[in-house]
Amino acid sequence: MRLRIPSVGKAAIIVAACTSSDVVLAGENYPLGSSPIAGTPGSISILGGVSVGDNNMSDLLVHPGDMDDEGLGEGGFAGVAVSRQLVRFWQYWWLEAEMGAGFRFEPSQDYYSPEAWAAIYLKFDGFPWNDMLRTSVGISTGLNWVSELPPSETGYGEDDIPDSAVLQHYLSPEIAFSLPDNPQDELFVRIHHRSTGYGLFWNTSTGSNMVTIGLRFRR
Repeated sequence: MRLRIPSVGKAAIIVAACTSSDVVLAGENYPLGSSPIAGTPGSISILGGVSVGDNNMSDLLVHPGDMDDEGLGEGGFAGVAVSRQLVRFWQYWWLEAEMGAGFRFEPSQDYYSPEAWAAIYLKFDGFPWNDMLRTSVGISTGLNWVSELPPSETGYGEDDIPDSAVLQHYLSPEIAFSLPDNPQDELFVRIHHRSTGYGLFWNTSTGSNMVTIGLRFRR
């Protein structure tokens, strides 16, 4: 007995087969691979923190015990950011684009200024303890803008600071943590850093740092 399939049915079977094949290929070529956060490439973050006065990034990362107490915590920052994972490579590394906006303030200096930044992060999450506490680290390169230079920046270098120095380089290392069963929601600590890169921008040396903590929700 021969099974007769109407022409419409044959067409439906062909379309279904092609669609299934495309889904498999798309899954195999998905740029985020088998990462636990691959299914949620976009995110929104809220973050806030305090200034560290005239202390530079090397003080914060390498010699925290040598930090100068003057100016610590006198300024503050609050902001939001949106990001999207771009591509994952070598299994544990990925690139992530981020855009953010916030507000800096230092009431004792009558300083209040909006802020914005755009950056690309290089991140890594291949730590052996991730089955207990998922951990990732990252560092950025990008641009940071404020409407008015923070007080700590205007007194940083010996040279005059040009008005155009409101736009500076954004280099912001961070470490993030999440639960293995809920990797898409992260708690992160970040040094919110902007600087002229030792004269790379505007032929002058200045910069400022905020130590921030934030929550990231990938959806």
